[in-house]
Amino acid sequence: MNGWRDEEVKVATGSSDCHLVVHPLKLCSSYATVKGTTNTRDYNGEPLATSYHSKFFGTVDYIWYSECLVPTRVLDTLPIDILKRTGGLPCKQVGSDHMALVSEFAFKEDTRNKTEDTPASVDDIS
Repeated sequence: MNGWRDEEVKVATGSSDCHLVVHPLKLCSSYATVKGTTNTRDYNGEPLATSYHSKFFGTVDYIWYSECLVPTRVLDTLPIDILKRTGGLPCKQVGSDHMALVSEFAFKEDTRNKTEDTPASVDDIS
């Protein structure tokens, strides 16, 4: 399956014609930012599937971050062929109908109003 059915889009957004949801928050996805492989990621870099059960197969889970953080690593999800061999989640190997997402972050240095002689403080980052 390569995307959401019209019925699923309608449940999630209120309209089966809506394929883009917009919000005012300035967030990025850690999985889309950290390079992955084509057997686990879609064209946007998101996992091909984070949930798999009798009624759904696809991505519904994300790890978002804001401008003061930089994702350095992510735990990749299972390739689709291995996930399909489970017959659905939860299973003996995965105890949930969602796969675990993990991202490692580093703090980004804030260079606004900073000189070389002034060390960064917690107040500089906020």
